[in-house]
Amino acid sequence: GHIGVAGSRNHAIRKVDVHKDEVVTLAGSGLIGAEDGVGEEASFHHPLDVAVSDEGIVYVADTLNHVIRMIDREGKVSTLNAAASRLVDAGEVVIAGGWQDGALDEALFNEPSGLAIDDHGNLYVSDTGNQLIRYIDLAERTVSTVAGLLSEEGLYPENQLYADGGFQDGPAEQAQFNYPRGLALTSEGGLVIADRLNHAVRYLYDGHVITLSGSSSGEFGNQAGIDTSNLLHMP
Repeated sequence: GHIGVAGSRNHAIRKVDVHKDEVVTLAGSGLIGAEDGVGEEASFHHPLDVAVSDEGIVYVADTLNHVIRMIDREGKVSTLNAAASRLVDAGEVVIAGGWQDGALDEALFNEPSGLAIDDHGNLYVSDTGNQLIRYIDLAERTVSTVAGLLSEEGLYPENQLYADGGFQDGPAEQAQFNYPRGLALTSEGGLVIADRLNHAVRYLYDGHVITLSGSSSGEFGNQAGIDTSNLLHMP
């Protein structure tokens, strides 16, 4: 019954204890970093989401570190995937995220920002900078791409931080997103996706993506209505 919070600008993971009416810090020093460790020994960089398993394990989308972190029941923080190493000159040289499926400890993400745990205890990840939805099988320790178009010419235009976004419904491997963020699972096992810069809410189910709400043309606003006659703004 408690609430997990990604304290993005505190670079920390917090817990709202609804029974004691108090807030405690589970992990993070409040300073930017990428250190593993217990409690305040650990550090994060602008985490944007958490997901908690039935066993009380907290998973963290450590967005600007481009990694998924795990906090165990004793408060120990560990990093699940490989650190980013791609260098991009964005006015100054920065370490940008990457993309790689396969073994979890070798996998790469680009600003992961949304998490959802399925009935198997595995993680869906909104891989925002790659415009993809990824899946971490924690038992097999593998990462796969479950929705989003992978360009044959390479994921990143030259010297760019992010993959190009787009909009396309249809088979999951051909679907396109534009900075997908929040995720939520439905009772039938589908995945609801807040497709932020398409100003739309999308739905991944049984290998297909459809649009639930918002314009299919990228138009944004505040308008009620059925199907895609309604408008949203950066869900």
